[in-house]
Parts: sequence; C-alpha cells; structure tokens
Amino acid sequence: MKIILTTLTFLFLSQAYAFDLSHKFGLGVSGGFPIPVFNNSFNDVNNAKWNASLYGRYHFTESFGMDLGLSHDAFKGSSVKFNNANLLGFWRMAGSHDMTPIVGLGLGFTRIMNFDPKSIKLSLLGRLGLEYGFSQCLSIAVLADYQYVSKVLGNMPSSTAHIINPQLALTWYYGAEKAPPKNEQPMATPPKKVSKNEIKNSTKEVDEDIVSIAEAATLRAEHIVVDEKPDMTIEFDSNQAKIKSEFIEKLQIVAKYLNANLEASGSIEGYADSSGSKKSNLLLSRKRANAVKIKLVGMGVLETRLSSQGFGEDDPIADNSTVEGRQKNRRVNVVISIMPNLSDRM
Repeated sequence: MKIILTTLTFLFLSQAYAFDLSHKFGLGVSGGFPIPVFNNSFNDVNNAKWNASLYGRYHFTESFGMDLGLSHDAFKGSSVKFNNANLLGFWRMAGSHDMTPIVGLGLGFTRIMNFDPKSIKLSLLGRLGLEYGFSQCLSIAVLADYQYVSKVLGNMPSSTAHIINPQLALTWYYGAEKAPPKNEQPMATPPKKVSKNEIKNSTKEVDEDIVSIAEAATLRAEHIVVDEKPDMTIEFDSNQAKIKSEFIEKLQIVAKYLNANLEASGSIEGYADSSGSKKSNLLLSRKRANAVKIKLVGMGVLETRLSSQGFGEDDPIADNSTVEGRQKNRRVNVVISIMPNLSDRM
C-alpha cells in the first residue's frame, strides 16, 4: 500500500507533457494482489497472495487502445489458482497527456487449477487506473482491476468468484516512425561561388560605377533563380523534434535555393502546441528549430546564413483543443529573406 501511495503522489506532482501513443505497440508486465470480495463459498476460503501478468498492447488513437494479456492468480487458504487469458479495451481519458486516468472493459477465459475437475470459465473484466508516461517509450500505471469468474462453460466450484486486483504495471512502447533510408539522405552541396565578373556579365556589361549593389543583386537573382522563394512549414509528432521523412525533399528544395542564391538567408522559427507546460514547450520548439537548421547545414548551407529561434506555444495557427489543431501547431516555419547588400560576398 505504501508503494502505491508513493507512486500516486509522484504522479500528481509530476509535470505533464504530450504523450501521443497513436498507432504504437506496447509490451508490459504487472504485479499485484488478487483480493477475493463478497461473501460466498469461494471468497470465504481464499485470501490475497500474489498476481503477475504479461500483456501486449496497441493504441488505435491517442485515447483508445486494447490489451491482450496472460495472468496468474494465487491465493492463500487453498491451493486453487487461476490462469487467465484476457482481452480488454481501454480509454485514456486525458488523451495525449503524459498523466491520464484510464477506464477499461473486457472479457477472458479463466482456467481453474488444482480443482477437480479442472475447468475453463468465462470471466468479465473492469479497470480503473492512472497512467504516467516517463517518456515516449516507457510508462507506469497504478491499476485496480475487477474480475468476475462466471459459471458459464465447463464445471465450476459451488459459486462464482469476485476478485479485486490492485497492481502496478510497466509498459514499454515502440513503433515510432522510421528514419528515411540512407540512400535518401541528401549529399552536402558546396555553396555556389559567384565572382564580381559573373555579376557584371549578367547585367550585360552595365557600367559597375553606376549600378548600385541592390540592382546587381536583383539582376543576379534573376539570372540564376529557377524556382520561386521556397518558404515552407514542417510539422512534427507530439513531443518530438525529429524531422519526418516526408519533409526531407522539401528541405532539399530550400537548401538548393539557398546554395544557388548567396544573397538569401533562412530564418527558422519553431513552435509547439499547448500540451504541457510553457517552459517545456519553449525548449521543445527550440529543439525543433535547431533540428531543421542542422539538417540544412548538412545539405551544404553555410551555418552563418541560418538563424533559428523557438517561440513555444505562441502564435497558434489552429485550435489546440482538437487533435488536428495541435498537429498544425507543432511546426517549424522556414522563411527565406533576400539581402540586397552583396558587398561582403564579392
């Protein structure tokens, strides 16, 4: 009981952040004490001893998922034991927050051991609990499961069984988006060097003394630019600063433009949704902006031509109360600026 109270205190004092488990798998273990309740011939004889379970999990959305598990219940007072195979659907009531109440319903089959004749019975399950995510990969939960072992199917002792099982559960999650294959990684391209003579030629031998630096920049841009200025927005998964593979090609376009237009610079602005604290969102937005900057440098863009800054959950472009809105707000904007002064680059 002290362990459970200590865990609950820790969970409530912990700072919340985004913990989106959509389409992820989980493997978990749990342990507890199966307590027989209500007065009947089974519950009067047996007392709590220990319970252990192993389960697999899949999250259909950030809120809804399903467990498939195997568990074993042992009791004091008799040699009767339960081996259970259970299927349980659950609802994370706080969605993508790292700490959330959980409710669940399910059914299973219970094999009664050390009882003659041996029997397999239909059982019903209910769950209440609280889960806390330490990271995107690991969570701990305090659970209270109710199990009703019915008389349906096979032979049965003289009564049904009602079990309350308080327990602690650890779950390891996996299934995050894979990194792009190595052959998709862009090769670094050295910046294109443009001499003073090339700019003079592009202006069709206009006298350099009477052409301003700004006019030369404009003429040079018209000479080599193929595409329009490629401002873009990159979206991120919840609580992640990893660039998704679908945006790599767009970043290659930005890098190609910057490498071909030396008077251009890139401003990288990171944002987060409103899940979690303002401090953690500010740090996350900075990580996202820096990740984009590092990627562009790896594509050959000079670091001195890029600036990055995080703005946290400021300036949302969509409603943070919806899943779709939060997805749009988890973003980095890349804004290209044209610098008219080329004197430092000549």
